Amino acid sequence: MYFIYDNAGFTEATIVDGAYSSSFSASSTIDNEERINDQSILTEITSYVGTDAIRIDFGEAVSVDAIALYMNATENDDIVLASSDDGTTNAGIVSTISSTFNANQWKIVTFSEETHRYFVLTQGTGSATFTGLTEVILGKKLTFEYAPDIGINESYKYGSKNKTSLGGVEYAVKTHEPINSYKLKFSNISSTFKSNLQDVESAVQTHKKFLWNNDSATKYVRLTDSIKYTEISYQRYSASLQLREQLT
Repeated sequence: MYFIYDNAGFTEATIVDGAYSSSFSASSTIDNEERINDQSILTEITSYVGTDAIRIDFGEAVSVDAIALYMNATENDDIVLASSDDGTTNAGIVSTISSTFNANQWKIVTFSEETHRYFVLTQGTGSATFTGLTEVILGKKLTFEYAPDIGINESYKYGSKNKTSLGGVEYAVKTHEPINSYKLKFSNISSTFKSNLQDVESAVQTHKKFLWNNDSATKYVRLTDSIKYTEISYQRYSASLQLREQLT
């Protein structure tokens, strides 16, 4: 199991569209490019063709080792993540994200840690249109030290509003799909993993969405409360955290 989360302020980064070959040049080429970091998987980027590129400016050098892309359509073209220290020249390729992108799924790729101010997302070459990209998370992967205790608590919040008319007729209106909530408990973790969880919590708090892969599916979630820790012996801790799945 693992988390993919925004450790470096990706949701606050400045997004600029343009073109990329071995360097980046700004121009108005892509529509809705700001959708890649708006914390919503609802609306896609459009007019993303060939050498079109999206530059991500963190404002200062940051260290990242993972990228996740959410698609609302199947796509078979590659996309490239490059990095740069000055935003234009010397943009070296960090990772080529290849193979099929499946509709309504996250594509997750990890790479050796890179520390730069600017990152560029592009096809790099060709004239194909890259379709279906609605959201990106560029940040860190935290692999769990141990799996949570057996018996992860799961509950549902139904999107139904129940009303009763003046004549006593009961009816319901469905406002959204059910929302899953999860409670994870770790009985015995190291101080290192505790510190790593605290880094995640400090980065996302309860307002940033992130990914939880539970070894069978990837969930788009938020923390619903602060993580609770209890020292059980010297430098060993128990921890409990609550996650709520996000629909969009």
